[in-house]
Amino acid sequence: MVHLMRMRLLILGVLAFVTPVVDGQTCAAPVSVAFINSARFEDPKGGIIRLVQAEKLLKMETYELFMGSGSDRAKIQQIGAEDEKLLNDNDADPSATIVKLRADNAKRKALEQAAEADESHGKAFLDKRGMEILSPIQADILVALKEFAAKSCYDTVIDEDDLEGEGGATLLRPDRTNITTKFIEWYNARQKPL
Repeated sequence: MVHLMRMRLLILGVLAFVTPVVDGQTCAAPVSVAFINSARFEDPKGGIIRLVQAEKLLKMETYELFMGSGSDRAKIQQIGAEDEKLLNDNDADPSATIVKLRADNAKRKALEQAAEADESHGKAFLDKRGMEILSPIQADILVALKEFAAKSCYDTVIDEDDLEGEGGATLLRPDRTNITTKFIEWYNARQKPL
């Protein structure tokens, strides 16, 4: 669910040393490049604790909203199954069957409208509440990542998740250039859980 709020980071910095050449001359200071995978920030087992806790809170708050549409959909399926039995019953009175099917069709339409309204309301609430809960944490993670990169002398940090996503590039790099775990551990150590 929270992947709907997935944070996209493309920050510059870290570990694979490249010596830049400008106008045929080698620059004195190397540029350090590192990679991070922001998708791992949401991992319940090894991600950023505050973000994972906030996502759980958001799920709990929206659970009730989506439960209503789920029970309506279950009722729709139940009515459909009953109607199918009725249609396959050779001993059923045809006129009574038609009356029942029309009534059930009206019930189905009403339940479908209620389910769609619940889902629409739930999505709107989820979007609004998600912004309220997750945006400050995502902004803090971005500031912290910049601080981490600066303290660790990284010039460029590239988000692998952005590179490998839709239309992205295949990324081949040594494991030592991935700072995701180091950053998550550093960030979690300096934060108080929600």
